[in-house]
Amino acid sequence: TQTAAETNTDATVLLEGFSDHLFAVFKRDYSGFFEGVNTSSEMLAQVDNHIHVEVKKLYPDAELPKFEYEKDGNVMILHYRSPRPLAAVAQALVGACLKFYDKNETLAETIIADDQMSATFKIQLAE
Repeated sequence: TQTAAETNTDATVLLEGFSDHLFAVFKRDYSGFFEGVNTSSEMLAQVDNHIHVEVKKLYPDAELPKFEYEKDGNVMILHYRSPRPLAAVAQALVGACLKFYDKNETLAETIIADDQMSATFKIQLAE
């Protein structure tokens, strides 16, 4: 918020740029998580049961956000919950993931709680 005010740049634009950069850093520094993953929905589905498991091994006291998903036909519904108000950051990272894989999967709808501690992302899957 402070950077947006000081640079007279929309916070959404800043978050998008930061998330694109951060996703590229994840790819560079944690390439193992990307092996065998071909779509954004595959990557997003493994955040809690694979990536966060490894993060907890390194940082056992870390309070990580929770990602759960379900599929309804050609839609993946991703539920996000965090102990911190970072839903807008999660939304930007989901967008960066979608851009990275560019497999015709799109963010169809985002519902962010007023407290920014939870969100639901509906991702239209490729047919």
